[in-house]
Amino acid sequence: MDSSPLDDFDLISENIYLHEPTSTSPNPTTPLSPTLIILCTWLGGATNRRVSKYVIEYQQRFPTAYILLLTTEVSDITFRSFNAIRSRLAPAREAIDRILQSVICDPTNTTTPSTLLHAFSHGGSNTAVQLTRSMDSDGDQRNFLSTLRLIIFDCSPGDTAFCRSYKAAALSLPTTEPANTIGKFALYPTMGLITSLQNLGIMHSVADLRSEMNDPTLFGAAVRRLYMYSQEDEMVRWTDVERHMDRARAKGFPVEGVRFESGPHCALVMVDGPRYWRAVQQAWEGEDFGRNNSQMHIVEKCKL
Repeated sequence: MDSSPLDDFDLISENIYLHEPTSTSPNPTTPLSPTLIILCTWLGGATNRRVSKYVIEYQQRFPTAYILLLTTEVSDITFRSFNAIRSRLAPAREAIDRILQSVICDPTNTTTPSTLLHAFSHGGSNTAVQLTRSMDSDGDQRNFLSTLRLIIFDCSPGDTAFCRSYKAAALSLPTTEPANTIGKFALYPTMGLITSLQNLGIMHSVADLRSEMNDPTLFGAAVRRLYMYSQEDEMVRWTDVERHMDRARAKGFPVEGVRFESGPHCALVMVDGPRYWRAVQQAWEGEDFGRNNSQMHIVEKCKL
């Protein structure tokens, strides 16, 4: 990783990075600081520069938190099997278990360990789902789910439309020519084949992902859910996100959402950073989260 804000992250495995705070002593100014923040990045445009915007802000808001960064590849949402993804995530599971156990077993610790999970787009959401599912087989899911306080679904989930899937995958192509043009020509039939296999039920689809994200046995029914999304997003339609939110509410999950009028895919923080981070802080700390069961509740509180 060549971006300076990420220099203090250790590469613990392929596409898995960990930041360990210099001090884990409770900060009186942030008494509800999470023990662990897990960032599951999106496909394509998740450059070091863009990811660092989230990392820097999380470090400033919660300086005592560990930050686990999981990046996404095209193969994770196309050809790579769930077993392969879960195997790749083994070092992440080990890090999560070590961090949470160190707090739980520390006799001098007076705080309750807590986890914030931030998943971007379909790539990050799929990583979050597979990470959680894979914990069940290792027997370490109990600690993770018992500490999970908030999940942020950032620009997710959308639908199964080919055009939007193609646009999302194209973001991972080289930006220089002629590599970009050649890549687009090669990507089109590849995504067409994948979409066809998904429609036939042979490959996992976005529809399957949407269903899993609302499975109460996955993250648990009591965990807070914050959806952040944009009306201008060309990859994930805001109406699809709100349909998913409505189904989550119907299942009894504590849900709130922030809809931005403008902002490209996974770039809401660049359009209105203060509103974005105010929503995160309120979702993490607010005692009345989800009680109104209304998307407009948090939108109104987040206005400048």
